[in-house]
Amino acid sequence: MAGPHRRRDTTWMDRDNETDAWLTTGDRYANRPPVNRGLYLQRLRAASNQVALEHCNTSRQRRIVAYALTSAGGVADDDLATVRRLIEGKGHSVAYELTDAYAPHPPLARTGYAEARRLVFCGFADGIAVLDRDQISVRDDEYEEELCWYGERPALVLLHRPEAAP
Repeated sequence: MAGPHRRRDTTWMDRDNETDAWLTTGDRYANRPPVNRGLYLQRLRAASNQVALEHCNTSRQRRIVAYALTSAGGVADDDLATVRRLIEGKGHSVAYELTDAYAPHPPLARTGYAEARRLVFCGFADGIAVLDRDQISVRDDEYEEELCWYGERPALVLLHRPEAAP
């Protein structure tokens, strides 16, 4: 029955409003990956570290967790020594040394790394130092999530080999 009481389809208006909001807020660029992911992650870490250094402007040395991955049944003495030199070279002190056996697990599934995060969260450490970003995560999204977590504290993330390095 066609008549004045026929209900019209107005769902197009909702879709149009959503599209308009998407175009005007700038969110259309939010999910676009950067051209050089390593450089983006390096800049994110540098910005977070700068905030951490400005936020905790104290005369005491910052306490940093030295963290390394080992091969199955191996030892991380050389990697920990390199990380220790990195920490001390930046004028900080080594608060704890933690290791995990290498496995393709997410960062928090490794007991040593989870302990390092707990130490930072509880205020017993002011950051973490590792040999390279793969010690935290080989996946870009997981690594970025960890950088954001440390940045919210604010805590330092120190790398012997920066992200954009080949």
